[in-house]
Amino acid sequence: MKRLNGEAPTNLEQAQPLSPAQVEWEYIHRVLLENQGNISKTARELGMHRRTLQRKLAKKAP
Repeated sequence: MKRLNGEAPTNLEQAQPLSPAQVEWEYIHRVLLENQGNISKTARELGMHRRTLQRKLAKKAP
């Protein structure tokens, strides 16, 4: 089921599964929001280096 920003699709027949890249992108942004935009805290919570997180955030959304 395709979900963006927590909204359920209106027509389930049109819903498409999220790719692993989309799932990662949404998860990173949700954790970043929970940490009020704090990159260092988010990186620690995600178990990745701060610079790796910065690179992922600099990429265009999938």
